Amino acid sequence: MNDFNHPIYIIGAGVAGLSCAQHLKSAGFNVVVLEARDRIGGRIHTQNIDGHCFDLGASWIHGIDNNPLWKIAESNRISTQVFNYDQVDYFHANGQPFTEQESLEFEKCLRDVQKVFLNTSIEQDISAFEQLENVLGTIRFQLHYFDRDVITQKIKQYYSRLAHDPFATDLEQLAHNFMDFEGYFSGDEVIFPKGYEQIVKVLAADLEIHTNADIVEIVHDSHQVQIKTACGQHHIGSQVVVTVPLGILKQDKIKFEPPLPSGLVQSIQKMGFGSFNKIFIQFSKALEFNGNALKHNTAFFGDERELYSILDFSRLYNKPTYLLLVGGTKSEWVDQATDQQVHEYIKKILKICIQSNEIQNIIITRWGSDPFSLGSFSFPKVGHTKDDVEIFKKEHPAQVYFAGEHCHTDYAGTVHGAYLSGRDTANLIIRNGSNIKL
Repeated sequence: MNDFNHPIYIIGAGVAGLSCAQHLKSAGFNVVVLEARDRIGGRIHTQNIDGHCFDLGASWIHGIDNNPLWKIAESNRISTQVFNYDQVDYFHANGQPFTEQESLEFEKCLRDVQKVFLNTSIEQDISAFEQLENVLGTIRFQLHYFDRDVITQKIKQYYSRLAHDPFATDLEQLAHNFMDFEGYFSGDEVIFPKGYEQIVKVLAADLEIHTNADIVEIVHDSHQVQIKTACGQHHIGSQVVVTVPLGILKQDKIKFEPPLPSGLVQSIQKMGFGSFNKIFIQFSKALEFNGNALKHNTAFFGDERELYSILDFSRLYNKPTYLLLVGGTKSEWVDQATDQQVHEYIKKILKICIQSNEIQNIIITRWGSDPFSLGSFSFPKVGHTKDDVEIFKKEHPAQVYFAGEHCHTDYAGTVHGAYLSGRDTANLIIRNGSNIKL
């Protein structure tokens, strides 16, 4: 039996926490949100720099068809801009663009590899790296414009980049069936010229939110929960919903007493949580690869070792502005590197297109070194199963619930996954009927 005189506490004012709080409040529950940072939004963070909004965390609504975030944007008249990146400019290491025939042949080879990935049943747990090696060892390409060794190398580079973005890891850490876990909606992808924080503000409306409340311990029993902060404050609630990033749980930054069930702890440690960072770069003039301007908003380029992707945001900012996305080991390096080291890295990988160009500004994120996230988002690590996600709903203590992008089986690693997880957890509490409506 609960102590009905106390509110439900939501730990974390990111999208999952705010979504959960709003749904509970709409159902008549007394809800209080506690946030460790001095701001709300979690891994959504919009900064205004020189009159322009830069989303340092999430940027996209990944597919607007039936996406709940799109419905929020529409109903609140939040302006968006379509930014699909399905059309790509490919460049060779010397800066020369792929011919149309090379692009078509390369993309057909990628489709052939993907088809084998999707249609291969594997009983043992292996990495995507191992699976790619297996596929490339058996597949026969029909090639006219690339040598076999060249196309094999480019496909390996492409898949390595795919592990970095959107999975925030390296191919050796990624589960072989990772394609089963990329949960985007269909339709256009859109960004927010005035920042993703507009969605956060809608979700936070009329909620009681306390910032600078870094939770270090949750003591729970069948009647209530006691929540302790780093500065010594105590809160007593009927229940608690923990929506902190998976990185916080993996590092045991919150002590649970009694401890969480062993099965849940094992799943937390088993799940992947990666590093993914953004580097916004503003130039004196538009980028050109060996004199060749970009035709689309996305370019793939690289050298003999690695493939990079860069996105052209110049239309959004009305000046030559580009976004370099880094994930996995390289992103972990960015987490610890100085601004000058990152600057030198940018000059090195973009040397073929900045010889007569000037870098005017660089904006760098470091989510892996952020003490309130310790990474960016979850990914399907080798051995990952949906049971590892479902356990958050099934094996939690009576008065302790969980929500977050890592708690959604279909949409992990996304903002809409966080939103839907928060809603689902709220509905679970409502169905259980274990709190009185105040």
